[in-house]
Amino acid sequence: PDTAFARNPQLNIYMLPEWKQHLRSLIRHHILIGKYDYRDLQLLNQIRPLSTFTVELSTIGSASTSTTTTTNNNNNDDTAGSLFLDHKAQISYADLHVWNSTVHVLDHVLIPPTL
Repeated sequence: PDTAFARNPQLNIYMLPEWKQHLRSLIRHHILIGKYDYRDLQLLNQIRPLSTFTVELSTIGSASTSTTTTTNNNNNDDTAGSLFLDHKAQISYADLHVWNSTVHVLDHVLIPPTL
């Protein structure tokens, strides 16, 4: 978990308790209502998380994006990882199905515009 925070210099994991008022916004910016598998996300241009700010989806990331290998644990789809959120965060692990949702692990923290 610290790796994603380390990629965002303005976010220091040790400072988070100092910004309790912003932590909720940060977390809500990573949660969607509904079930979205990786293939569902590939068909969308944008999503609106609980933070209500739009997150752009694209297959092109920024030059500063990590080049780590991405795996899709459930269907071994080699395209997992080619999807970027806000041109920065890449999906590292897709379609992790848990009791009441589907989790996708990102390699960067998404920062809402208000932070």
